[in-house]
Amino acid sequence: MSDKAVIVSGGKFENSEFYREILRGKYIICADGGIYLLQKLNIKPDMFLGDFDSCNFDEIEKSGFLDECKDIKKFKIEKNATDTHIAVDFAVEKGFRDITLIGALGGRIDHSLANIMLLKYMLEKGVKGTVLNEKNKVFLTDKSIKIPPEHGRRLSLVPLTENVCGVTLKGLKYPLCGFTLTMGDSIGISNEFTDTDAEIIFEKGLLLVITSED
Repeated sequence: MSDKAVIVSGGKFENSEFYREILRGKYIICADGGIYLLQKLNIKPDMFLGDFDSCNFDEIEKSGFLDECKDIKKFKIEKNATDTHIAVDFAVEKGFRDITLIGALGGRIDHSLANIMLLKYMLEKGVKGTVLNEKNKVFLTDKSIKIPPEHGRRLSLVPLTENVCGVTLKGLKYPLCGFTLTMGDSIGISNEFTDTDAEIIFEKGLLLVITSED
């Protein structure tokens, strides 16, 4: 079994084929409406869960698509966590330490924001979490990192704590030195890669790191 899990949620998918390689060889947990992407790609989930308010479960079951799925969990609509959050909990419980969320963006903004906030939940559990779609890759870090150049993409930094202290940026078009990023400040948005690794150095705080393209 792969040491990486992908959680497929019911957000927007602009290009289904983009996700085929991301799913290849991974343990797949499908949360509710994400099943429609998997059906389109003819990729079977290892686990299918949710309250099934975003899909026609009976129709999907009758189609035979779930015949090979041995782990189906149905929950009440009235519950204290989203289907995606529950999926993350199952992935962590199974020991996965690298979890990618797809279908986590688009549609309702409350779900999109809640899914991004799950990155903090995963980080606190020692899990490398990523939210990914066709144009954006989002992850959270509590320590300095290096990122290889991603030409044609922008790099944005959003503080997820009141202050992120001692921020120094190297290898980017717009450098910083010992700066304090404050929540609500937009100075970290739309930086540009150069030909060298981007270095994001800071002393304290949580940084949401986003690489994106138009």
